[in-house]
Amino acid sequence: MYALFNSEKHKELISRFASKHRITWHFIPLVAPHFGGLWESTVKLFKHHFKRVVGDSLFTFEELNTFAIEVEGILNSRPITSLSSDPNDLQALSPAHYLIGKPLTTLPEGELLHVPANRLSTWQHITKVRQDF
Repeated sequence: MYALFNSEKHKELISRFASKHRITWHFIPLVAPHFGGLWESTVKLFKHHFKRVVGDSLFTFEELNTFAIEVEGILNSRPITSLSSDPNDLQALSPAHYLIGKPLTTLPEGELLHVPANRLSTWQHITKVRQDF
């Protein structure tokens, strides 16, 4: 992969595609995440809470992947604007509106916060960790 991405032929293909579709690249300086502002703060938020909630728990790849995707959905459902003053408008603009064009909504599940982890199935355990998040 490294050889492919750094080959001149591949770089030329990327350059041609970008110019054809009028794509311009804007990079932030190395070791300067503060230039990334909004998205870097979201990454920091994810990492901080992810480490606190998961702690020393051991997950399989599928369990960890499921949990990470659910946390992504939670973070992308957070409102980025205040609610409208219209009482009939119940939706706030969220990052999910930009990603998929509509809010990410799911049916609520039973609360598992006070159930010991050894009494839960794998799915319930992931649900409990998500609720802790």
